[in-house]
Amino acid sequence: MTLVRSFALACALSLGSALSAQAADVSEELIALERKAWDAWKTGDDNAYANLTGEPAVKVSGGGIVAGKESFVAVEIPENCTDRGYALDSFTAHKITETVYALTYAAQLKQTCGGEPEDHSLYATSIWSKVDGDWKTVVLAEADVYEPADLDGDTRPENTEEAGSVEEAESGAEDAERKGE
Repeated sequence: MTLVRSFALACALSLGSALSAQAADVSEELIALERKAWDAWKTGDDNAYANLTGEPAVKVSGGGIVAGKESFVAVEIPENCTDRGYALDSFTAHKITETVYALTYAAQLKQTCGGEPEDHSLYATSIWSKVDGDWKTVVLAEADVYEPADLDGDTRPENTEEAGSVEEAESGAEDAERKGE
C-alpha cells in the first residue's frame, strides 16, 4: 500500500511540475510577444502591431475607450508621433484559462507627438487570447503612474462649475431636509 501511495504522490508531483513548466513557457512566450508589440510601436510598424492584435481589440486608458482592431492600432501607433523609446519591467502573467492570460507590467515611454515631447510612466494589463493557435492581444488597459503628492488627498476634479461642487450638493440636501422636502 505504501508503494501505491508513493507512486501516486510521484505522479501528482510530476504532473504539477509539468503544469508549472507549461505555465512558465506561456509566460515567457507572452512577455516576448508583448516586447515585440512594443518594438512595433517604437518603429511605428502598424502592420506588425496589427498582426499581434485580435478582436475585440479594446483599449482603456485615461484618453478613453477604443474598440475594434483598426481603431486600436491607429490609437496605439499614431502617425504624428516619432522618436519613440520604452522600458518595460515587473512582468507577471496571470492565467485565466488555458487560452486566456492577463499580463501585467510597468512601462516607461518617451515619444514626440506633434512636435511636443512626451514622457510617461504607466502600469499596463494586456489580455492575450490564443486564436487559431496564435496568441493575440485583445484588451489593453493602461493607467498613468502618479506620485502620491500629485493627489493631495482630494480626488475631485478642480473644475466643478458644470455639476456644482460636493459642498453645494450637501448644502442643498441639508436645506431640503430642513424644509421637510
